[in-house]
Amino acid sequence: MNEKERLWTLCFGDTAEAAGEFFSIKEVITLTEYSEGSLAGMASLVPVRADNGLSGAYIYGVCVHPDYRGKGIFSRLMTCCENLASESGESFLCLIPADEGIAGAYRRRGYIYPVALFKNEESDGVKISSASAGFKLFARPQGGNGSAASGLLKPLVSLETDGLEFSFSEYMGEC
Repeated sequence: MNEKERLWTLCFGDTAEAAGEFFSIKEVITLTEYSEGSLAGMASLVPVRADNGLSGAYIYGVCVHPDYRGKGIFSRLMTCCENLASESGESFLCLIPADEGIAGAYRRRGYIYPVALFKNEESDGVKISSASAGFKLFARPQGGNGSAASGLLKPLVSLETDGLEFSFSEYMGEC
């Protein structure tokens, strides 16, 4: 198991096999931060597209090693994700917070537009789907009951968002 897989299993409780499967997806970009020679945190960007033609990135697997929390690593990782996506010409970033506590941190960073994640249902509004075949396979639901999870979207360019409801048209990861 490499460093990224070890941090993934520590932070998310997944198996080494699941972590290895995620990091084998070629379209995913993982940004890392090291401290004292050790991997302290990471965040991944998965390419996504909206049905209105805009391209963006889904921020996935943001985590900081427990020994390095409270040192600004989360903030630096998010800034790096935002800068890389902006420099790459992406129109938006989206994500699904693990809980309401972290959702507040994302909202303070400008992730303010609601995004609905539907496992087996369609939604009105602009649909966002993964542009990565590998991620679609990785994030395939284990069953699915039509339930939804709340996500957040941050525009990186001026978007007309009034009256739009953003939703994922495909399952995009565990909630």
